[in-house]
Amino acid sequence: MKDLVSHSPVVLDPNTAHTDLAVSDDLRSVQYKETAVFIDNPDRVDGNLIVVGSEGFSSGVHSWQVDIEGEVDVEDEAGWAVGVVNANAPRGKSITSGSWEIRLKNGKYTAYAPPSLDKVLSFPTMKQPLHRIKVDLDWDGGKLIFSDPKTDKNIYTFRHSFTKKLYPFFSTSAAHKMKIVPSNISPNDITSLTTVNLKVGGTVVELYKHSTSTVPSLSEVQEQGNRARKRFKHQHKVFNMDFNCPVCLEVYKDPVVLSCSHSFCKACLQDWWREKVTQECPICKRRSSRSDPPCNLVLKNLCEAFSQQLTVGQVQPTALCPQHKEKLQLFCLDHQQPVCLVCRDSRAHHKHRFSPIDEVTQDYKEKLRQSLEPLKNRLKMCNDVKQQWIQTTEHIKEQGQRTEKRIHGEFDKIRVFLQKEEQARIRALKTEVQQKSSLMEQRVVALTQEIAALSESIRQTEAELKVQDVTFLQNYSSAVRRVLQVPLKSVPQLPSDSLVNVAKHLGNLGFNIWSQMKDLVSYSPVVLDPNTANGTLIVSDDLSSVHCAYTGTDEDPELPFVPHNPERFSYYTTVLGAEGFTSGQHCWEVDVQKEGRWAVGVITKSAPRRGDITSGYWEIWFKGDHYTAYAPPNIDKVLTLMRPPQRVRVDLDMNRGKLSFSDAQTKCRNKETARESQTST
Repeated sequence: MKDLVSHSPVVLDPNTAHTDLAVSDDLRSVQYKETAVFIDNPDRVDGNLIVVGSEGFSSGVHSWQVDIEGEVDVEDEAGWAVGVVNANAPRGKSITSGSWEIRLKNGKYTAYAPPSLDKVLSFPTMKQPLHRIKVDLDWDGGKLIFSDPKTDKNIYTFRHSFTKKLYPFFSTSAAHKMKIVPSNISPNDITSLTTVNLKVGGTVVELYKHSTSTVPSLSEVQEQGNRARKRFKHQHKVFNMDFNCPVCLEVYKDPVVLSCSHSFCKACLQDWWREKVTQECPICKRRSSRSDPPCNLVLKNLCEAFSQQLTVGQVQPTALCPQHKEKLQLFCLDHQQPVCLVCRDSRAHHKHRFSPIDEVTQDYKEKLRQSLEPLKNRLKMCNDVKQQWIQTTEHIKEQGQRTEKRIHGEFDKIRVFLQKEEQARIRALKTEVQQKSSLMEQRVVALTQEIAALSESIRQTEAELKVQDVTFLQNYSSAVRRVLQVPLKSVPQLPSDSLVNVAKHLGNLGFNIWSQMKDLVSYSPVVLDPNTANGTLIVSDDLSSVHCAYTGTDEDPELPFVPHNPERFSYYTTVLGAEGFTSGQHCWEVDVQKEGRWAVGVITKSAPRRGDITSGYWEIWFKGDHYTAYAPPNIDKVLTLMRPPQRVRVDLDMNRGKLSFSDAQTKCRNKETARESQTST
């Protein structure tokens, strides 16, 4: 259980670490590492090898200790440094002011506060090196103390009137490694303590007491409050913050703890994760190893006890005048402060106006309620926008999935075609090779037989030449006849078209395949942009057709969610092409229906997407039985057509300012031709 409740007084912020520093997973140690993985951001320190704590201090007393590994080296120019830095110190370059630190450089320890202080210290030294340093910050008292916790010996004390929030920072070179020392807090000490917030004498204080104690009387509470005010002047804020969930900023409800030791309300964490791609810690962004983090029982018990004692803290003593110790019954309208009856009659409030406390309280509460209305309205608007953005995020993911599926589909068709084409061409090649190689093998067999016959005749004749003269002469006639009987054919030649027709298989192979792919692919002169489509329109997956899914009847399907992005038409059932034209001649054709209503035309880029469009577009539209040429505010002309068109051709000549509509099937330009000096579409 101790590992679960161990507390680090400083949590390093990896987003501020220099690109050559690596912060540990538990955000408690840092070391030099040139290959550290990082994402550039404005919080990161580029000019110095430092990392900054995640929490800054603008009041109170704070303390932390740092373990430093490594030896002192006079040749180590980078060394290490520990200190605090102003919140507004520059991150993108070297810090030249607003920092107070103890540093080790070239074997010397110095107190450093640019630009005026750079003092070599007599302690520690190379013979007495520091391996742990303690930092005590008294923000209100204007003191920053560095000491050796092993010997309790003071190293250096900075004195300064701090005005800005201070952040702990740590710097280290390759020769050293730094680690924040966790606080030594016993679980028994934690579970046995509760806090009570009480307002005593106009000041909020916290009383630390055992949870088994009885509720004190009012006088005891006041006395405890006076003592606690002095004893815990700076600690109550820090301790109180431990009960607040970092997400909802309220007291923890069913707290759970992540592997990075950060705790959150269970519901808050689940809500946070639902909006994220990965299950990461809302504070340190470290990815959680579990989707169901364990309950932080220690923190849960502590919060429950705190909530119970908080009820006791709501009992407030009667407010008294700090000057006259009388009950505050009136409110001075001139000085805008509560006063007692003695104050009313005093010289300080002569001729002032007064009202009863309860009346003024009600009036001021009403004013405060009214001032909250804009905030509530803003909150509602932000929640609505947040919900829309969550839905938009899902829409983007769905868009990506559909687009990826479509891309896979198109390439699959091409792959299938290429695979079939490859197999067919390989089969044709193998068939030709088989046929021609078989024919050559037959010719080789025939030639082999002829060679065998010739070889036998030659062998027999040469044998006759070796016999005795008389025998040779006796057999000469038969030998000559045998030789002459052997037919002497012409020398065999390789017939034409015996080889593989490589040119047929490889010649313009790519072009031939591309030519056969024309049935697979088609070119659309206009590609529809689904991000501009009205929410009632459904654009096809190939972005070449569109239809309206809303008819106003009970049979209408449920329309999918579409974001209210700036490009989308909200009033007209319109969708734009993805590409606009600013010059040249362009042409496209559109298949249309004989019923319902439709419109085809062009629109300027600057035309509004929200509400009515009163200018900047030219169109032919059909409704009922009427075809109309429309270009507000000047043109609204009913057209007389010989036959209803089934395909409309649009010709746009930007240079001449001419837009023509015609029947693509009859080639009849029986529609209106609009002429306008167009600059953008």
